[in-house]
Amino acid sequence: MPGLVNCHGHSPMTLLRSAGDGLPLDRWLNESVWPREAKLTDDDVYWGMMLGADELLCNGVTTTCEQYRHPGPVVQGLLDAGIARDF
Repeated sequence: MPGLVNCHGHSPMTLLRSAGDGLPLDRWLNESVWPREAKLTDDDVYWGMMLGADELLCNGVTTTCEQYRHPGPVVQGLLDAGIARDF
């Protein structure tokens, strides 16, 4: 059976999980997500991607198209987690 494909992911956002739960979208973005994302370092994004990749792989997702800032740490996290390979 082939692996599942995530066509639009923001996996490093696993670090922000539960922040602002229950807020309407505009307040959730403006008051919870964007202020926290503004403080993320490349190292934070790398470890968020590693956590996200672990969750993806544990649930049968073998391909993901990530839509997130800090592309370098995202790619490195995917490579290090084994969900992507360097050609």
